[in-house]
Amino acid sequence: MDFINLPPRSYKDYFAVIQNPLSLKGLQKLVKGIHGRQPATGISDFKTWAQFEEKASLLWENAHFYNEEGSVIHKLATELKAGFSLWFLPHLAELTAILGVLLQRAQ
Repeated sequence: MDFINLPPRSYKDYFAVIQNPLSLKGLQKLVKGIHGRQPATGISDFKTWAQFEEKASLLWENAHFYNEEGSVIHKLATELKAGFSLWFLPHLAELTAILGVLLQRAQ
């Protein structure tokens, strides 16, 4: 299992144990406002950065919950969490400012 796609449907126990499965592709679709096979709306499902952060955290929380500590996926989830904390959180103010400018231009 990687983080780009959800595990195969044959991993029935995964989908029984993990209540809110999420992949990077799934997160990207939410950002783009894609639902099902419909085209992108261009309107993100996330109204705040906190909502995005909360949803993104499911990537590593699910992997930590399902996979044994010390396994490759568990270790990768720890690295993903660290990378998110090191890049996204410190740039949050900058991202918010950029978004504000883009929203003003769109009006």
